[in-house]
Amino acid sequence: MRATIAVLLLLALAPAAHARSYSIAAPVADTLAVTGGDIVLAAGHVVWLESRGAGDVLVAAGPDGVRRDIAAFPPGRGERLLSVVGSANTVLAQRALCRGRCLDDNDHPGEALRVDLATGAQSRDHPCGRPVPFTFFALDRTAFGAACNADSRVVDVADGARATVPGQLRALAGRFAAASDAEAGALVVSDWRTGAVVSRVRIGEKPLWLVELSEDGTLVYSLGETLERLAPGAARSERLPEGIETRVSGGATATRDDDGVITVGERRVTVEGLQPYWAFDGARVAWVARPCGDLVVQVWDLAEGPPAPAPSACADARVGTVKLAGDHLKVRLTCPRAAVGTGCAGWVDAKLSRRGRTVTTGGDSYVLASGRSVTMTIWLPRTPRARPLVARVKSGDAPAVRRPVRG
Repeated sequence: MRATIAVLLLLALAPAAHARSYSIAAPVADTLAVTGGDIVLAAGHVVWLESRGAGDVLVAAGPDGVRRDIAAFPPGRGERLLSVVGSANTVLAQRALCRGRCLDDNDHPGEALRVDLATGAQSRDHPCGRPVPFTFFALDRTAFGAACNADSRVVDVADGARATVPGQLRALAGRFAAASDAEAGALVVSDWRTGAVVSRVRIGEKPLWLVELSEDGTLVYSLGETLERLAPGAARSERLPEGIETRVSGGATATRDDDGVITVGERRVTVEGLQPYWAFDGARVAWVARPCGDLVVQVWDLAEGPPAPAPSACADARVGTVKLAGDHLKVRLTCPRAAVGTGCAGWVDAKLSRRGRTVTTGGDSYVLASGRSVTMTIWLPRTPRARPLVARVKSGDAPAVRRPVRG
């Protein structure tokens, strides 16, 4: 039985003969946005982690646009931290279950899950040799690594050879590793196999927000508000334009700006509703968009044009119960399941009247995934005292409906 499942997994995840740009037609769980939103490119697929109840599942989708579960962490209780990195045929995922609030205390043991997408083989061995507090993972085509307390470990995927990198690992690419040395106040790029230092950046006490490393040793990093690029052997770094994020891979650079524009060389695409989560492997760019209420994952194969824009004709949420709570109106909205692939987004207008005379009005915008419900809280400029009240509520372009006001 296990052999049959492994064969089916291999067939399902085998890269397409002709890679192409594509979108994931099936809905993507809202938890992608809640738990970190990491997406990775590996084995010709885009891979992400999503939570379902008490479990957390690794999901992959290829050019056929079909999502498939490939591995899972066992069910667990508590707030969670999730992250995933991937390269070539390997995906490395991490989960920490927090006893309190994850953002208040990151000192929680992390579970590791490594999956070989080519064979279906899974391993729960932690790169540090034992579970350590939720920490940073890095993954390259031939190796993976993790920050392990005072120093970091890098493991060769092919032969299992291990090396120790001083400091906290921040990025890994080819034979190069970038690690921050708190005592020296520096970010150091070294050959992790030999220990030879390639470049060093003085960071002092400035916050280090971004570290990207290319297979040729090029380093992209941000200190506070500035974004810099340092070529191997260069005496000085180059200041990059502000307001963009950068990824480097295979000697190529991809950027995205605050207006939703992704640029690779001379090519660019504008993505409506672009979310913070994206990946670049030198040949493809993947991103998460939310033009309406549903999250959509898209992949751009740079050998072709970008995928068609995600549908942006948002559906209107249905209006349910209406309740008055002091100077706020509680309006129950439901996005139909039939809106899968787009979801609902729009504006709610509410007019409260008594005996045909308008008493007060209010409104607010909403974004809601397909099949989901939410209770909106709309502030009212005037608090009606007399009863009974009737609400005339209009959601988006749908006809207005009348509802008795409770409360």
